[in-house]
Amino acid sequence: MASRVRVWKVLPLWIVIAVSIGWLGSVLISELRHRGKVDTPAPGFSNSDLVLTGVHVVTIVDGVMTWELNASRAQIYEGQHQARLDNVHGIARPSDGTVVRFEGATGTFDTMTHDVELQSPGGGTIVQWSNGYVVSSDVLRWNQATQEATSDRLVSITGPRVAIRGVGLRIRPASQELTLLSQVQTHVF
Repeated sequence: MASRVRVWKVLPLWIVIAVSIGWLGSVLISELRHRGKVDTPAPGFSNSDLVLTGVHVVTIVDGVMTWELNASRAQIYEGQHQARLDNVHGIARPSDGTVVRFEGATGTFDTMTHDVELQSPGGGTIVQWSNGYVVSSDVLRWNQATQEATSDRLVSITGPRVAIRGVGLRIRPASQELTLLSQVQTHVF
């Protein structure tokens, strides 16, 4: 009978040991999960009304897709009527049947006017037509009301057998008019 009493006296010690090992294991697992992570708030949650990740927007007119926009994140500011976008790329399909691809590191979409501004440092904002012409700049803007794309920065245009640089740009897709505004340099090869 004395041996049974000893078992009951030792049992609480085993429970304490098991609970302690479990607690140490959970602390270790928690540390492994957080190793290499910095405790800072997630980017984009500052004062926006809504943050969306993996954004994919498509516009369809009369059963035909007219444009498609993708962004890794969108911060929505309802009071300012803006969506600020990260890692933007997309496709526009004008009525003439061409395909226009565009990309920029960041972008701003005005939810009221549907104007768009794409930005990328170092000329990384790119618009590419299916005929092989590529326009690149730090900033490109689309004005929905006038149906014009503009830039006031250094612009580079490359295409089959031509490279053109200048400052300032105006593109009117409806009339297929592209105008560089100043300091134009052309290289034909």
